[in-house]
Amino acid sequence: MCFVLFVKLLDNFFRKAEKKKASLPSEEVPIQASNYTDNNVATPQPKTKNSFLYPEGEFLRHKEVKKYKPQIDEYLKQVGFTDDAPLSNLTFSDYSWIQTIDLTKDESFNKALFDGVKKLEGIDAELYMSNMIHNMEYSLGIKKYPAGVLTLEEAQGNTPFLSRNGAKQVDTANFFDTVLEGYKYWKSLYDGIEEQTQRIINQVKDLKEDYKKNLAENQSILGQFMKNNKPNPLQNLINQ
Repeated sequence: MCFVLFVKLLDNFFRKAEKKKASLPSEEVPIQASNYTDNNVATPQPKTKNSFLYPEGEFLRHKEVKKYKPQIDEYLKQVGFTDDAPLSNLTFSDYSWIQTIDLTKDESFNKALFDGVKKLEGIDAELYMSNMIHNMEYSLGIKKYPAGVLTLEEAQGNTPFLSRNGAKQVDTANFFDTVLEGYKYWKSLYDGIEEQTQRIINQVKDLKEDYKKNLAENQSILGQFMKNNKPNPLQNLINQ
């Protein structure tokens, strides 16, 4: 007989609630915990030292925030966070948006992720990024299940992880279908946490819609640029 460890979810987890155990006929030991965070999370620097981490005004726009990438890179060095460290170690409730800057090679995806997390505050923002990082890992085959369930080995930290370098390998075009299909395939593992799971699924769907809008906007801008810079055939005749 194998056992499944059910961990109180989300908000209760962050309030250090007691873990509950229940049996399940499976060779796996999935843990219901939408966001299992490492205890070795980097400690934020004082607000007065890194005021750029506290978005106001222009920070509400992704393209403005990107101007501060040098400061962001320096800050990550300050807290000992390297490009090869687990992304899950960098989940700050006050400024989880920091992870979205140049996260993948797809700026349309990065912007959608930034806009998504900026709508939230505190633990909600932290959970949002933890879920998305988990699902990025799932899309790459690093995690066995979509966000909400972990194997025992994953919960213990004995498995591979996604780093900032690794995030560059995420296939953003297929990310959404892979994750959403995963929730359908493993649906039975999420029994008892349907509400929390649906919230994550809705966030993935919202991210997909924002991503598609960003792609369309970028294509429109590119099309206009190409049109404006298209050689004028009449000018060529004049030059001859």
